[in-house]
Amino acid sequence: MKSRFFFLLTSLLWFVLPVSAESNLSELYDRLFLEVLILSVIVFTLVVILWVYMILKFRKGKVDAIEKYPVSFHKKLQITWIAVPIFIGLLLLAMSLPALSEFQKELSTPVADETIVVEATDNWQWKFYKGDQVYRPVTDENGISMTTLPLESGRTYKFVLWSTGEKPIIHSFYVYELNFKMDVVPHKNNTITVTINSPGSYLVLCAEYCGARHSMMRGVLEVS
Repeated sequence: MKSRFFFLLTSLLWFVLPVSAESNLSELYDRLFLEVLILSVIVFTLVVILWVYMILKFRKGKVDAIEKYPVSFHKKLQITWIAVPIFIGLLLLAMSLPALSEFQKELSTPVADETIVVEATDNWQWKFYKGDQVYRPVTDENGISMTTLPLESGRTYKFVLWSTGEKPIIHSFYVYELNFKMDVVPHKNNTITVTINSPGSYLVLCAEYCGARHSMMRGVLEVS
C-alpha cells in the first residue's frame, strides 16, 4: 500500500515540477501542463463529489427520493450534459493557444544555426546527420541502441525528421527535459526548431509505440 502511494505521489510530482533543463519551448509547455493538471483535478473533484452525493441520496431505501425524480427526458439536464464538456473543450483550446502559436512560430522560423537530420530506421535505431558527420547507433550487451549527438548550448538547431527502411513506420522523436516532441512519419519530413539553453546530457526516446524493440530505441543529445 505504501509503495502504491509513493508511486502515485512521485507520478504527480513528475507532472507538476518543471523539467530540469530549459529550451525555448520549456516555459510555455510547463505552464500548459500545470494548467491542464489543475483543471483535471478540479473536474475530477467535482465528479467525485457529485458521485458521492448521488450514492447517498439515491441509495437503497430512499424510495421518496427515487420517486421524486422519475426516469424521463430532462431537457435542462441534457443541455447541461452537452454544454459542460463543450465549455471544458473550449477552455482547453484557449489554454493551449499560446503554446501552439509559439510552436507554430518556431516551425515557420527559417533561421537556425545548424540543421540536424534525424533518421529513424526500421530496426529501431536513431541516426543523426550533422554537416558531413554521421552519428550511428552503438548497441550494448543488452541490445539497447544508443546514438550520441554532440551539440552546443545557446545555439538554435533545426531538426529534420524522417523514417526510413524497407518497411518504414511511425516513430516520435522525444526529449523530455527539453520539452519537445515531433512525430517521424514515413514519406514526410517533419521539422522542429529548438534553442537549447543549458549544457547537459538529454535522453532521446521514441514516444510512439513502433514494435518489438520500441523501448530500446534511444539516443543522447550531449550539449556542451
